[in-house]
Amino acid sequence: MNSKRARAAVAVLLILTTAGCTMTGTEIDETPTFEQVTAEGEGALDRILGLLPEGTEITVREQGAPYPCADGAMFAQRRDAYVPEDFDVEGFMSDLPDLLQGEIVLEEQLPVEDPALMFTMPGFGDAGFSVSSYLPPDRPGFSLLVTSRCGSVGDTG
Repeated sequence: MNSKRARAAVAVLLILTTAGCTMTGTEIDETPTFEQVTAEGEGALDRILGLLPEGTEITVREQGAPYPCADGAMFAQRRDAYVPEDFDVEGFMSDLPDLLQGEIVLEEQLPVEDPALMFTMPGFGDAGFSVSSYLPPDRPGFSLLVTSRCGSVGDTG
């Protein structure tokens, strides 16, 4: 279990680092507000969660507090999605890139024995995602982490 937690922590750091590098390397005319990047992150979460079956129980583990970045703050939120017992978790993880074809840029897909995906969603402000099945084995489901691009906070004038 510790190695799974360590891998999950590495995945979180990887996605945050990837999102940070992407944001600092990109020049944009206007920095979006924190409210805008929050809406993008929540929209991306809703898109993924909408693919899960009826009866899925969603738990918000982290509320989406602002995390400091170069131009203000970025939105990050972790949710757990517990699916019905008969749902094929491994199959879903394997099929997710195809289900979102054209909507994501796949960064990494880890093996089926420890399924995890890392990708960005250009249609949602390049929101970065880490999706893994690192939940307790007695309850099938997924852990989803979304991080947004950087958004301005408060009055910058």
